[in-house]
Amino acid sequence: MLESNGMSYPDFFPWTRSLYPILINLFGSASQLNLVLSSFSVILSFFVIRKLFGSNFAALGAATVLAVSYNHIVWSGFILTEPLSVFLLFLTILFLIYDLDLLLGLSLAFLILTRYEFVALIFPIIIYLKSNAKLTKEKLLKMFLPTFLTLSLFAFALKPWPYNWGNNFSNLQNLWLPVLAFLALVFLAAKFNRFFIPLSLLGFVILCFYTQSARIFFQTDFLLGFLALIGLVIMARVEEYRGLFWFVILNSLIFGYMYYQVNPEIQRYWTNIIPLLLIPVGVAIQSLIKNKFLLTFIILIIILQARISFFGISKLDDGIWFEKGYEENSAVVLKAKINKNDLLITSFPEPYYYFTKNSTQSLAPDFPYLYISENLDKENVVIVQDMGMRDQFPQFSQLIDEKLNGFLFDEYNIASKYRYEGRIESETKPIRLYRVKLSELKVLIRNTNE
Repeated sequence: MLESNGMSYPDFFPWTRSLYPILINLFGSASQLNLVLSSFSVILSFFVIRKLFGSNFAALGAATVLAVSYNHIVWSGFILTEPLSVFLLFLTILFLIYDLDLLLGLSLAFLILTRYEFVALIFPIIIYLKSNAKLTKEKLLKMFLPTFLTLSLFAFALKPWPYNWGNNFSNLQNLWLPVLAFLALVFLAAKFNRFFIPLSLLGFVILCFYTQSARIFFQTDFLLGFLALIGLVIMARVEEYRGLFWFVILNSLIFGYMYYQVNPEIQRYWTNIIPLLLIPVGVAIQSLIKNKFLLTFIILIIILQARISFFGISKLDDGIWFEKGYEENSAVVLKAKINKNDLLITSFPEPYYYFTKNSTQSLAPDFPYLYISENLDKENVVIVQDMGMRDQFPQFSQLIDEKLNGFLFDEYNIASKYRYEGRIESETKPIRLYRVKLSELKVLIRNTNE
């Protein structure tokens, strides 16, 4: 919650990503936790590939690809779930191929508690076991009983049920549709196996080219993408790799489509499936090392990828991502212009709350724009019309321009560039401040819509 009268985040978010903040509290430092997790992921990748293909060289090559991965390095520097989910997915795959069923169930539960969408991993695991003639009722019980018990234990310990899940349950629609699509894929794969193999591979390639987030992901991790594609083609043609092929390609299709549904522009989501893509990377390295020319070519690409990943985002866009943000600079100036009891309405509330300590609310993109309790109707609100509001909430910003000129009390420029995802824009208009009673603002909004 952003102060006593500020916005509170939906219960859905903390309860579906609960393990990461718990580990941060236990570890004491998110940066150190991420450093440990990302480093151990490289070690785990070596053991996963060596177990799968029996080649130390392929395992070392795959671990090197992960170690120089742009997205693995960059997103490990942020307080995000990706380092933990990558580590746990490697751990889950390792327990799967070593037939450590109880530990697999436990790691899968932790993976689901890190990012809820990984519950969909259950189905490809079953397909993998079926293709390797390991699927039995006893094995399924040993695997998924620990998963169920661990999730139940967390539910009883954290007690999420008093919270309002009804309004947020619709978020799960981004999960159910890919799962249903997966079941259809399994049926088709069973009926038309030979035909469906190239079709599924083509579908994944199209998804990667069509989705902006995937394109950016593979542009920055071109080594991973290049080797993974070669490996998938080899796996599709060799019967020995058929089970692994389905495990990788179906997971990639499910999660790729899921991330497209959630937000087609966020490349970091694809970081979560790096452990899956590293499996065909191992296959590609094992095949290509037989040719000295190709081996030399791969080494050169590794060096190029390492150089790009080493600089990360420090050199990107002239280093602007390491400068203070537009909203931070605005909030610092704003603090001297408002009263302690003013309720702020902003586009991106977190930096404004952090640097002013005022209660802060944000907006909805469509009418009625504000979802603020009637108990606060007598409070004064300060609307911060910045570039973010003009960009993300254009209808509300237009309403301000047309109806609230009489409430304008200040404006200022900060000479900072506005950044949103991959876009960087120079400041084109001053930041304008409007003070109005919340009840009056609600009436103006209603009248405008009539």
